[in-house]
Amino acid sequence: MTASTLFSKNIVYGLKQGYDEARIARLSKIFVPILGGLSCLFVFQGGNALAAILQVGYSLIVQLCPALFASLMKRNPVTTAGAISGIVTGILITIFISNYSMTLATIFPSLPRVISDINIGFLPLLANILVTFMVSTFTRKTANFEH
Repeated sequence: MTASTLFSKNIVYGLKQGYDEARIARLSKIFVPILGGLSCLFVFQGGNALAAILQVGYSLIVQLCPALFASLMKRNPVTTAGAISGIVTGILITIFISNYSMTLATIFPSLPRVISDINIGFLPLLANILVTFMVSTFTRKTANFEH
């Protein structure tokens, strides 16, 4: 019920702003069995689908961490362009990796087992951090030259 209400209020209402509360409530009631059916479909397809969705969700949320932690520093070393570039890079790599069911062992088969057993979500996070700081370095220098 929560998912259908969120879907109705945030997505449908965002697209069609002329809807009143009664219509949103009706849409929420319609979406409950639809989303319930989709949930059952995922369960019947096996736990692997739910585990994959959960892992992708966590990997996407983790992409926000470098920008968040940098923003908490006294002097933020990350520019807006750097943060956005890093997040987009991490998300694209996460989607690519999850789409092709890759692991570190399949990408780098010659690595020792200790390293190849690390969660694959580490790779997009590492790329995110590298891109964030590289773009921030170049955009900060560009901003200093303009002033």
